[in-house]
Amino acid sequence: MSKIIISDLNFNYKEYYQPIFNNVNLSICSNWKLGLIGRNGRGKTTFLRLLHGEIEPDRGTIVKDVTTELFPYPVNMNYKNTLDIVKENIGMIKTMENRMEKILADIDGEGSSKDKRIEEYQCILADYMELDGFSIESKIKKELNLMQLPERLLSQDYDLLSGGEKTKLQIITLFKKSISLSFFPYRGETTCGRTNARDVLQGFFTY
Repeated sequence: MSKIIISDLNFNYKEYYQPIFNNVNLSICSNWKLGLIGRNGRGKTTFLRLLHGEIEPDRGTIVKDVTTELFPYPVNMNYKNTLDIVKENIGMIKTMENRMEKILADIDGEGSSKDKRIEEYQCILADYMELDGFSIESKIKKELNLMQLPERLLSQDYDLLSGGEKTKLQIITLFKKSISLSFFPYRGETTCGRTNARDVLQGFFTY
């Protein structure tokens, strides 16, 4: 179990006189399931951005030894195919697959060069297996079912998907990333459908 320790946290947006946070002291355990509840403009998303390190406090410290992700996050668009994009954003899985295929295609003959290429392949393979690369596609399809999305989306061009479909796929990707804490500025129906978003996120936070 890890902790996020917040000490004497102070923050305000320069254009506003009223401080958002003033002398906040808090300790958060990574195995807690927490929700921030409050009216619009009260600092919920700002607090998550501070925890994630996206913005810095004016005074005080936030100490953490866990990896975090703030939703929504920038999507790596190095590929066009939806499945490839999901794999790549989970942990560069598609790039690993391409590199391993290239190494296998390039290996020829014997000698030190071949040995180095085999060693490189084995290193990539170890990282690939750490991310469950061989079973990741079936796991993605399982999450698609939970989100009530058709599997055919995975073979389509990501740019052609609707905004709601992209949002659901980002949530699926986040579930499969190797991170310790996920932060969701959740807004119900604007996320991915009022019922689906609530049910899926509630299921996720009971794991």
